[in-house]
Formats: sequence, structure tokens, C-alpha cells
Amino acid sequence: ERAASQLSTPERAVEAFFIEASFDAIDDPKERLRFKGMTTSFVLSDEQIDALRGIGRQLLRESPEFQKLIASF
Repeated sequence: ERAASQLSTPERAVEAFFIEASFDAIDDPKERLRFKGMTTSFVLSDEQIDALRGIGRQLLRESPEFQKLIASF
């Protein structure tokens, strides 16, 4: 909120959005365990990269704060 306030001008207000995309938000316990068990390295298979992109997209689609951000444009 402080950063948004500092960046705002009389002509244009800046609104802050806090968007959390967490593997904990994955409903399916098996999928949640799959992603939480992935190593955090720079060496991922193409399948893992595709899966991470897909779950990131899903988590953002399901995020009320992200949807609020998208609707603000």
C-alpha cells in the first residue's frame, strides 16, 4: 500500500495487488505433492517445465486477487 501511495499522482492513482500463487492452493493432493516434490534447480525436464507453466496459469486463473487485477484494466 505504501508503494502504491508513493507511486500515485493526482492524475493517476496506483492500486496495489498482492497475488500469491502457492502449490498449497492446488486442490488435488496428488498434484500438490507432485509439484511440492519438484527440486528447485535450474535443471528441469521439458515435461516439468510444461507442468509448472500449466499449474501457474491455473493458480492465477483461480486467484481472486489476480482476477481483480485483470479486471482493473
